[in-house]
Amino acid sequence: MRKAVKVLLLLLAATIIIFSAAAGFIMLTFDKQDYCEALTTTVREFTDYQLEIIEPLTTDISIRPSFSAAAVKIFIPGKPTPLEIRKFRLKLTLAALLKKHLQANISGVINSQPSLNLVLPEELSAVESLTLATRVATNGSELKLSNLRLKATNKQGLNIKADGHGLIEDFSAPQPFKKLDLKVKISSPDSRTFRGYMPDDLPELGKLQGSLRLVAVSNQELAARKINFLCRRDAGELETRVGGEISRIPVDPDKPNSDIDLKLELYSPSTLTVNEFISQPLPEIGPVRITARIRESKKELSVEELELHTGNSGALEIKAGGRLKFKESDSKTEPALDEIDLKCDISAPAGTRLPDFSGSTDNGLQVPDNGPLRATFTLKGNPEKINFDDFSTHFGQTVITAGLEVILSGKRPYLSGNIHAQSLNLHDFAISSETEPKIPDAAAQKPPEPKKTETAKPDRSQFFSPEPLPWELLHLIDCDLKLTIDEIVGRQDREGISDLNFTVKLKAGRLLADPAALVYKSGRAEFSLLIDDTDPASAPRVELKGDVKDLELEGLLETLALDLQVSGKLTARTEINSRGRSPADLAVNLNGPFEVVLEKGKVPSQIMKLIAIDILGWSFDKILMQKRSTEIGCGILALDTRQGLLKVKAFILESPDLLITGAGTVNLKDEACDLTIYPKKKRKFLAMVNPVNIRGPLQDPQVIAIPVKSAALLYGGALLAPQIFLPAIGLDYLWGKVSKDSKDKKSPCFEYLHKKKYIR
Repeated sequence: MRKAVKVLLLLLAATIIIFSAAAGFIMLTFDKQDYCEALTTTVREFTDYQLEIIEPLTTDISIRPSFSAAAVKIFIPGKPTPLEIRKFRLKLTLAALLKKHLQANISGVINSQPSLNLVLPEELSAVESLTLATRVATNGSELKLSNLRLKATNKQGLNIKADGHGLIEDFSAPQPFKKLDLKVKISSPDSRTFRGYMPDDLPELGKLQGSLRLVAVSNQELAARKINFLCRRDAGELETRVGGEISRIPVDPDKPNSDIDLKLELYSPSTLTVNEFISQPLPEIGPVRITARIRESKKELSVEELELHTGNSGALEIKAGGRLKFKESDSKTEPALDEIDLKCDISAPAGTRLPDFSGSTDNGLQVPDNGPLRATFTLKGNPEKINFDDFSTHFGQTVITAGLEVILSGKRPYLSGNIHAQSLNLHDFAISSETEPKIPDAAAQKPPEPKKTETAKPDRSQFFSPEPLPWELLHLIDCDLKLTIDEIVGRQDREGISDLNFTVKLKAGRLLADPAALVYKSGRAEFSLLIDDTDPASAPRVELKGDVKDLELEGLLETLALDLQVSGKLTARTEINSRGRSPADLAVNLNGPFEVVLEKGKVPSQIMKLIAIDILGWSFDKILMQKRSTEIGCGILALDTRQGLLKVKAFILESPDLLITGAGTVNLKDEACDLTIYPKKKRKFLAMVNPVNIRGPLQDPQVIAIPVKSAALLYGGALLAPQIFLPAIGLDYLWGKVSKDSKDKKSPCFEYLHKKKYIR
């Protein structure tokens, strides 16, 4: 704005000099050639400007003396090109001259590009023609301008009109107007015409129309009042309104505008339009309206009365309001956020499919049918601390509250607070456990083919990756968070998980999750995890402790929507540790015990069918395979690890018809195993079968049958569970083999439990 004013000042400077000199010479001579020479001489003597009048020149010595020229060139010191005013005309009022006053009408056109570049700011480079017309009169030492009219245009449809009046008291002042009042009207088919006056990277806003009032407030500053602009794209795709005033516009281009008070309003029928203004893509949720009041002084900028409303009440609806405050920096960088105070409200009716950031609702989360979505929170803070307060979410039957704080003044951000869920209903998150798993017809299934040892062995390095884990993440932030869930609800007819809670502390690379616990019926599970990367001279240390007591699996798995059809009472203990930067390092340095026991349960018979039966040399009864599940009486797995060498201390699986034991080792350093399992049917027919030895690389071991005596010599009475190391079979093999002894027979499995005091 202040640069545009320079156009007016330069034009007035030239015209005032010209008509002042001309008035004196009209009194002396009417000879055309003498008149031109005398006029240029006088201008040269009284100013630093050089004047050149281009023929033809006409004069009129009537009651209203006047002269005109095809063009007038004004050579300004320090400028490489002259200011050329075409169609120049000056008409004097004779009555004023007789009273020793000057009064004249002046007009002219500037339409050459060099002259436009001389008088117009770079931001208005699109202007192709500038027309000036005004009435000038002297009053003592003052110069009065009335009927002042300026018009700037181009062939693309740009049109700027200014009408008003002014009073110049000191022409040498930076802002010479003692009074100035201009009404400016602007229209353009493209807002990018004024991109120099808009924020960087602002997209095209459409056709621009508007007006403002430009006034002088001091000899150093101007003001823009009654600002009213509207930008509108075709078909109403986007509408932007700006209104208000800028009270201080320094003429000095190096000084910023201040005392800004503007009201901004943006509307679009589609949220996708907002993606053009921000780098983060937003999903389509409906119309969006943003209103704000922007106020700026010399030291700060604030966005007040901010209101955002997007979506509609029949679907997802987001509301936000508050204020933002920015602190002006001494440098030329953008203002920094100094204060934030926002309140947000998000809601959606029951059954609404929420969009994701890809813009699709196909994969988005669905609001439960049994309740709406309603989330509210406030965000307050400054550059040193931000508070996330009063967070409350109702999502179906799930209720979550939280209070968080982020401190930003330290070496790393520090996040602390509590997250509390009164009830976490898994059905609310589209996790369904109502559908029973489809178990294929056993008769239609064929046993898997035996492993072929002659197949090419895969790259062993892929089993435990040597690539470092992202330990640097532990040093990005410090935190102290506590999560508490009173109840996790799955099926409505099942008892939920209660008292799930854990605390996470992270400081300078040391992560501690302790305690972490949950309760289900009469069972309980407790865990603790330590990851320590505080010593740069050594590899990170990892410790995991776990203690599971009498967890009922059937209801627990159903509550967690895991359709494994596994039941029984689970007890487990572990206390392992390691050190290393990669999975391979952690495997090699692994130490500690691991013990797990499953009592009195069931597993799907189909899982049993998936076992490599032909390798073991026997098959199950057809009647057994027709059942949906197989009873499990007792299963035990006990491992002890020293420097990556896993030794099986105990492995027993029992059912009414089957007993499996085993022994062996797994070397994580060499990524190799040497395991033997000994299956035995409890019925007399085919009660004895040869043990199976599994030996070789973990990714593709050899499986061969060995004599019973050889196995006894190799492993004695040791018990083993090698199945968990077979990638093709996995942990389901272990659960599938856990079984129960008949009541009239002694159970080795329960004897071991009595010995270890797991049961009494």
